[in-house]
Amino acid sequence: MRNYISGISAGIASMNLVINENLDTGEAYTHPVITLKGEQLAKAFEKVIQETVYYKQYRFNTAPVPRDVLAELGQALRIDMSTLPECRELLKEYLFESERLRKLRESQKYLDFIHKDTGNDFTELKRIREIVFDRYSPMGNANNLPDEFKEIAGEWETVVGRHYFTVGLQMIFKYMTEVLAEPLDLETWIKLSMEEEKAPFNLDETLGSIIDEQNFEHAQREFMVEKARRDSSPDSVWNGLQLLLSIYNRFNDRDDLSDTAKQFYLYGSNDDSISMQYFFDKVDEYMDKPIRDFAEYVLRNFVVRQHMDTAFMKMIRNNVDGFYIEKIGNQYRRRYVFDFAFQGLRLEELASVMKDLRCI
Repeated sequence: MRNYISGISAGIASMNLVINENLDTGEAYTHPVITLKGEQLAKAFEKVIQETVYYKQYRFNTAPVPRDVLAELGQALRIDMSTLPECRELLKEYLFESERLRKLRESQKYLDFIHKDTGNDFTELKRIREIVFDRYSPMGNANNLPDEFKEIAGEWETVVGRHYFTVGLQMIFKYMTEVLAEPLDLETWIKLSMEEEKAPFNLDETLGSIIDEQNFEHAQREFMVEKARRDSSPDSVWNGLQLLLSIYNRFNDRDDLSDTAKQFYLYGSNDDSISMQYFFDKVDEYMDKPIRDFAEYVLRNFVVRQHMDTAFMKMIRNNVDGFYIEKIGNQYRRRYVFDFAFQGLRLEELASVMKDLRCI
């Protein structure tokens, strides 16, 4: 039953509008039971639609609903919630004033602060990344960030950091699939992908000799990512590697982040993918070794092997063929050229909800 609720209405359950057990006795219900809060919202909704033809004639009817009846219903239930003021106020209370949804409430207040401080309307992901990752980070320019937002700001900074980390690996993989125009063994494939003469540093130097230089402003990071998306160039490998190292510099040994933020360091470790913490540990391990050795390790293990492992597990669990490359004998062959994009941010979705609820 718990899985049933989470599958059909996770939002309704998280707001405690329905429950699947008696909270006092622990008795399990055979069907989800509406709570007093849920009943209050349902009655507010009913007030709006009770005079419509749909409500009066079709809500318990299996007959096809005429177009004009649906049009009338649509006018009563406008997507901007302008016709649902009572429902809007109740949802605002349930979402942003509940102790059960503390992080959501903190995020809402943080977004409200950002909007008032910057005027940002949260419609451009690149701009949101700049604000969250740079402007309000202690590693950036967080001087005007009130103390009450520092914990939640650090948590969202870490989320964006994980996105940059993922994109850094994807930049490398994209170019590697472009290089694989003909079957190649792994050693040759890595060598051609690295194209050492194009490297921005001496690969015989130690990783530790360049680590402190791997820090980039927002515009630099975004340019590196966009260049990898647009061009076929070994720069993608080296820019991707530098982006990964910049994430190491940003987050390794941070003592100002909450335990919740630190959990994002481990994200991926439970599903056999690469966690930030595992990458940090490898950087430390290779600090006194040649840059070449570290780069080869990343391409071999964090990119090629990880892709094969992840695609295999997807095929087993979800019956999804996610292989961009295949291995036949000792040679790798390309099936598709890989492409990538940044993940969406839940902050963008939250901002959309806040606009609908007139919180912005």
